[in-house]
Amino acid sequence: MCSPISKLPTPPLQLRLNIDDPLDSTAVHLCSGLVGTLLNGMFANPAYVAQSEGGAAGTCGGFVYANASGGLQLGMQLLGVAVIAAWTAFFSLLIFMPLRHFGFLRVDQATELAGIDNIEHGGNAFALNELSPIGQELNSGRGTGRDIRSGTPY
Repeated sequence: MCSPISKLPTPPLQLRLNIDDPLDSTAVHLCSGLVGTLLNGMFANPAYVAQSEGGAAGTCGGFVYANASGGLQLGMQLLGVAVIAAWTAFFSLLIFMPLRHFGFLRVDQATELAGIDNIEHGGNAFALNELSPIGQELNSGRGTGRDIRSGTPY
């Protein structure tokens, strides 16, 4: 129930930050994973934590249980989020910066406008409705779509 709610603010934020995420994987993996990880730190039952860790019951639990170490589990979850974020950022930069430097990260503008599926695979990725204006354009050979900003065919 919390995961779909955590996904809601992500698309406007992606638009504001100019993040191109057509599959919405940022919302699904980053936001929902972050919420789920932190909620474990909030609501972890001390008895279940002790059972999974082999420790004494009540030694560590979620923040809402408010025992002496109630914030410890939440702190550990926050530390885990920080370590995972640092790891991901480091290795992403290690991979993507050289790709960007050598020009392998993006396709040329003509390929982007024509649609990479058409160029690389010889067809559309999606079966467009033939009654839609874009589907009619594609079937007539007049163009491959419309410019998002101006609405003009290309």
